[in-house]
Amino acid sequence: MSLINRLTLHHGLAGFGIGLFLAVQTLFLQEKGFDLWQIGLLFGTFGATTAVLELPLGAMADIHGRVRVYGVSRLLVLAGVLLAALMDSFWGAMAAIALLGIGRALDSGSIEAWQVDRLNASNQGDRIPSAIARFHVATALAIACGALLGGYLPDWLEPVRADKMRPTEWNLWAQAAVTGVHLLLLRWLFHEGDPKQPQAGDGGIRSQLRIAVTFGFGNPRLKSVFATAVIIGLVLFSLEAYWQPRVTQIAPGVDYAVFGWLAAGYFLAAALGPMVIGVLNRRFPITPDRLILGIVLMLGPLMAILALQEHLAGYAPAYLMFMLVLSMINAPFEMLMAEEVPSEVRSTLFSVLSLSLQLGGVVMAYGLSYAVQWIGIDGLWLGLAGLLALRGLTGCVGRRLPRVEARAEAS
Repeated sequence: MSLINRLTLHHGLAGFGIGLFLAVQTLFLQEKGFDLWQIGLLFGTFGATTAVLELPLGAMADIHGRVRVYGVSRLLVLAGVLLAALMDSFWGAMAAIALLGIGRALDSGSIEAWQVDRLNASNQGDRIPSAIARFHVATALAIACGALLGGYLPDWLEPVRADKMRPTEWNLWAQAAVTGVHLLLLRWLFHEGDPKQPQAGDGGIRSQLRIAVTFGFGNPRLKSVFATAVIIGLVLFSLEAYWQPRVTQIAPGVDYAVFGWLAAGYFLAAALGPMVIGVLNRRFPITPDRLILGIVLMLGPLMAILALQEHLAGYAPAYLMFMLVLSMINAPFEMLMAEEVPSEVRSTLFSVLSLSLQLGGVVMAYGLSYAVQWIGIDGLWLGLAGLLALRGLTGCVGRRLPRVEARAEAS
């Protein structure tokens, strides 16, 4: 099997496992008896754990091997999923979430950096933009399939459920099984292994971090991407934590299958996003910067429309359209990183990008999760719509300023 096909299978397996639980993740926590603010703190713990470890573990991948570090991340994710299935207390949930956060931090940027390097090494560098789009499509389709199946698992397996077992626990056991299969296939999926990487500085993690961060924040294009990623992180966290409770508010008593179909629809829409970016990239000379700006400008009004929906019939299409546009932003993020970042710090700077997303989630969880009790989910989403609009407008002004200054100098 070719390198690109193996990488597509890898992204598909990872996505399918995520989708199985994603369809019911907040419902699972509510079945465990947690309130909305506690659920917000749990999501925030995931983001905080990831944020604290993101950079050092990203640097570790650059130094000690990206495939090796990714394998450890899968082991920790498997342990976190199993603990989540077995726990019954808030602190047990915190421990499971922390394990998943550490696994996510180890995962951060490792395979993304590896696949760029391997494609360049095999003289396929010109295929990187289309390959990245393909990987995002594969991930989204796999998550959609997993979510659709995950929406039916609690009802299908109800006859064999133990008395004290919550219906949505089946989703975690299914995710654990897929993660285990993925682990067993890693040696074949990445059989090229870790090539010896040129290292920045003296080869230590501290030196690697210093050089990568100095490079990243000294580059205006990368700095703009990191700032945008923080805002996208705020939005993503609010959707992941509250889209399911919002459905129960506007359509109480709906079946589990409805959540599965909505989650599947979300990722089917998300699969279209990278396809659109791939088509635009092939047919028009649009820079990643312009793609990111255009997407952000569309997201603000779409999120306001979503927040104002009071019935499932309006909420579902508004949610799917928003996620379609939001899913477009990952590919230009990665394209810009591939253009700007040298190989020796690539995994570290992918971790900076992921850290920026997680920081947005941490701010949302610890700064705004309590506010949901007073302003409601719709009020929170309207505020984020305004923030997205502001970021889009400042991006437009930022692009205009150099031209104005150039004209002034010319005169």
